[in-house]
Amino acid sequence: MERVCFESKNCSVARAMDVIGDWWSILIVLEAMRGTCHFDQFQTNLEISKGILSKRLKSLQEHGVLVRVESEKKVRRVEYRLTPKGSALHTVLIALMQWGDDWLNARSGAPVVLYNAKNGAELAKLTLQDTRGITVEPDDLRVKAGPGADRHTCARFAAGEIQA
Repeated sequence: MERVCFESKNCSVARAMDVIGDWWSILIVLEAMRGTCHFDQFQTNLEISKGILSKRLKSLQEHGVLVRVESEKKVRRVEYRLTPKGSALHTVLIALMQWGDDWLNARSGAPVVLYNAKNGAELAKLTLQDTRGITVEPDDLRVKAGPGADRHTCARFAAGEIQA
């Protein structure tokens, strides 16, 4: 069975899933955010096969999430580092982490706690805010066609298929 590609789909979530949509890619990015940069470290920390790790690292490089650089240390030759595009996934992964803490680890508590290195304060729960700084609850969210909406998306709004 051939993998479905969403590259041409007029949906930001679908297109993002093309890049980071499998669990190994997400976990590799999380490891990179935690400072892992060598192939063998990724393999050990994630308990992932060499073949799958190689494929995911290559895909993340092709999508500009990771970059492969020569190591400054002589012992290891190559490191994988997050690009600005990869670092921008922090918010997504923190949201997933907080969701998991609330819904999957509620009895035992969070496996890790995020804090501000500058002052030691724990990270607050992520919330949605509008451009005026007002917190928006899920029930208050609505959608409308954006500047990147194609004809098909606009037609779905016009037909009432997408609730505004």
